[in-house]
Amino acid sequence: MSEPDLFAPIPAPAAAAQGFALCTFDGLTLAIPQTDIASIEHGGELAAPLSGERVFGWFAGAQGPWPVYAFDRALRRCEFDYATPRGSFIVFLKRSDIPLGILCESVQVVGRRTDLNIQALPEPLRGYSPADTGLALLPDGRIALCFASGTLAPALGELDASNGREVLADSTFGPVDTTPTDQPASVRAWLLEWPTQPLALALCEVVELVDAPRVQELPFGPSWCRSVLYWRQSFLPLATGESQPDALVVVTAFQEASGQALQYAAFALRSPPRQITVVDGLDCEPPASQFAPAQLRASFRFDDHAVIVPELARLFGSPS
Repeated sequence: MSEPDLFAPIPAPAAAAQGFALCTFDGLTLAIPQTDIASIEHGGELAAPLSGERVFGWFAGAQGPWPVYAFDRALRRCEFDYATPRGSFIVFLKRSDIPLGILCESVQVVGRRTDLNIQALPEPLRGYSPADTGLALLPDGRIALCFASGTLAPALGELDASNGREVLADSTFGPVDTTPTDQPASVRAWLLEWPTQPLALALCEVVELVDAPRVQELPFGPSWCRSVLYWRQSFLPLATGESQPDALVVVTAFQEASGQALQYAAFALRSPPRQITVVDGLDCEPPASQFAPAQLRASFRFDDHAVIVPELARLFGSPS
């Protein structure tokens, strides 16, 4: 049996999707347009792959064996394992040659697109995802990652091959403004125990501490932000570092330009934020971090640690 190329083009859909199939596996729910789906089958018994094949298994269909893949929540391919059940359903995506199967724990069909209140991905996740990808909160509390017609199958191959590669250059936001400014002798600030690096924000930038956040990990995004927070009927980018989202989340506010409406983003924390006093003369070189130089406002030493002051508009705002 020969394995189809994950990067092979798929045919253009004949019509716009009228509904979705909600496919759940490993804590991730994908909303797949029905026009992209060839069929939905019960998992049953899969034939094991031959040596060198990268499929999870083969489904014996009436039109011949079809390849089946198992993915984790980061959309990385999982190897075949007899001892580990992976799902009860297979959703086959249309292809130019033979369908490509995704092993799922559950599948639910949504008859109309309007049944899902789909919101656009927030920045900075948008630049790492297929075009027109969105998010929707489901009635049971799950958060679905919604794909536009014809975009999921290519994304599976690209994400698996790159494992979420960085696609935005550090120079996207331009140079840092280093013009000296008059500063008071001391200022009050919030100290955030972010998992990978202490951060400091102005008092006015911290809006709310969320102690029971509704969070969804995503399979793409910059290394420091691959999750979203559902907050006040909107999806916010959630900066977690490279760790799993913690139980404590703080919501922050920023403006991309003076006079514009406030925008919001969130950080996962190890502990509640605390107010500190920052005095002159504590400036230091910024430590190595996951942020680009243009995304940093300043850095200083506090309690024998280098603390970064991020520029929120350049972290979470629209690239320009």
